[in-house]
Amino acid sequence: MPSSVNNWHPAPILLPGFSIGAIFFEFIEYEVALSKRYRNSFSLIMFDVDHLKLVNDTAGHQAGDEVLKQVAHLVHMELRNVDILTRYGGDEFVILLPNSSRQDALILAERIREQVVAANLKIEGDIPRVTISIGIADFHTGIENSAELIRHADEALYSAKQSGRNCIAVYSPN
Repeated sequence: MPSSVNNWHPAPILLPGFSIGAIFFEFIEYEVALSKRYRNSFSLIMFDVDHLKLVNDTAGHQAGDEVLKQVAHLVHMELRNVDILTRYGGDEFVILLPNSSRQDALILAERIREQVVAANLKIEGDIPRVTISIGIADFHTGIENSAELIRHADEALYSAKQSGRNCIAVYSPN
């Protein structure tokens, strides 16, 4: 278990340009080890803000950064204290959901997606309604490591974007 787990409380990484920390990878590797040993499930949600480039181009990068902060705050409010939310890069975020099935992740993802749409975020400048696309993958038999799980979540996110955005896709190997 990561050494800082006893004092840890979930907090999104909000700073523009902040890279994903090694601590996230410690946690995901810990969950992989637990899952392999005890055959429990955990899931990963990857999401990004739809059309953030348009926000940056029309209202400026500060407005885009504010959108990211507000979305991260909305998402954070939906999480359990054991879930881990972090910025993955650019406008992508990941949520590690310990002891959560694919169905649990799907329920949470839909709640998050609905919250972001309903929030009608107020940002200075004329920006489109903020929505997010979400990809979900769960750790199960056949997955060897965390990199494979992250790749599956990323593929699901890409599928959600290809399906029109503001939607959720669950990774399926077929």
